[in-house]
Amino acid sequence: MTAGQTISTEIRSAQTVEWVQDTKKLFILPLPADANPVPTLDFYYINDLDYDGIKDLYWVHLGAKEPLASYITGWECVEVEPGLWNVFLEASVEGQKASWRSAIRQRRVKLSYTDRPGMLAFLCSFY
Repeated sequence: MTAGQTISTEIRSAQTVEWVQDTKKLFILPLPADANPVPTLDFYYINDLDYDGIKDLYWVHLGAKEPLASYITGWECVEVEPGLWNVFLEASVEGQKASWRSAIRQRRVKLSYTDRPGMLAFLCSFY
């Protein structure tokens, strides 16, 4: 469940999100922030990089691979409409299966008010 919540949080606050069905990789570009003014593209995927026979969900950030969860047997992220994502994770340990599913709305942040005349004047009136 923690891995699903982590993915959900990242999608919710992302600038861009892309799911590649063929490779089952999720690419996320975070929004710029004070702590990260020039964000880099992160991605998530399942693999057994430590060759222990257990598949893990990995997060790759700045080239470093960090496992988020183990025993992951399946996952999928589908954009059902612009900005609305369905995320599914499944884990299996010693014959017991658990799954997690959620719908997440990606926040849209507009950095420019040029497409909404009057909004800039409205905001400036407070200063």
